[in-house]
Amino acid sequence: MCFSYFVASLLLDSLISYLTAKDRYNCKAIYLHVLASNCVAIKFYEKRRFKAHSFLPYYYSIQGKPRDGYLYVLYINGGKPPWSTLYPFVTFNMTRVYLTAVSISGLTLHWLNIAC
Repeated sequence: MCFSYFVASLLLDSLISYLTAKDRYNCKAIYLHVLASNCVAIKFYEKRRFKAHSFLPYYYSIQGKPRDGYLYVLYINGGKPPWSTLYPFVTFNMTRVYLTAVSISGLTLHWLNIAC
């Protein structure tokens, strides 16, 4: 396990602990964006119970080139996904995560967006 993995774990665990405290009970979800080719980060988030929410085509611009991303969500404090007539018949397909992986430079926390 590398140092960046340890730091990322510490930061994310601290954030989740902070948001699940009794005085933050109104916070129902944590959202984050991740580069689709960053399989290390995707596995990291999935081990921490984050679920793929949506695919973000051309979300990032890296060195002038468009790159795809994913939006992940972790429901906390009794939060639930919005109800849909299509659920559970239509689900998000994660096969693209493994098909877009070309190279991995390491674990990076790209962006945390907290929905409270």
